[in-house]
Amino acid sequence: MNKIQELRKEKHLTLLELAKIFNEQNVLDRDGKTLKITDGQISKYENNLLSPRHDEIWEALSDILEVPITYLLGYGDTKNNSAVIIGQRIKTIRLNKGLTLEEFGKLFGAGKSNVSKWEKGLTIPTPERLKQIAELANITVEELTKSSDLVSLTQNEYNHLKEIERKYNEIKRLVDD
Repeated sequence: MNKIQELRKEKHLTLLELAKIFNEQNVLDRDGKTLKITDGQISKYENNLLSPRHDEIWEALSDILEVPITYLLGYGDTKNNSAVIIGQRIKTIRLNKGLTLEEFGKLFGAGKSNVSKWEKGLTIPTPERLKQIAELANITVEELTKSSDLVSLTQNEYNHLKEIERKYNEIKRLVDD
């Protein structure tokens, strides 16, 4: 059973009720336009005939259904799973490629604020973007998303990445001033 359907049924919600709750949230896309969904769309999500195209839809559904996005997408094995590990992996990939938040986001049609949210574990990318990020890093989506700490760094590598990040932030601050 699809996670959306499983959670909706656990909460004793009909398709229509879930759509109504979602639409009452006034979810905005990154352009500031209100996103609406119908019971028919939710049914298609549940039957894997359609996937939400906006990160904001995934975020709102995870809030309504009270689970992390990773669980909703089927990447977490528990409802308590955190997106923080995935965010840390995404940040490591971005820094290893020497890309800014903006440059990294452009590769996937996402703004730098989205990338920042991913890296902080506040949200995770859509399944399509997860696949693209995994391909960029030459790993599988499972390796990117599973809960064990697959991406391990030596202390020297970690310190080097932190130093690069510190220098980048210093240069950015000088340029912005």
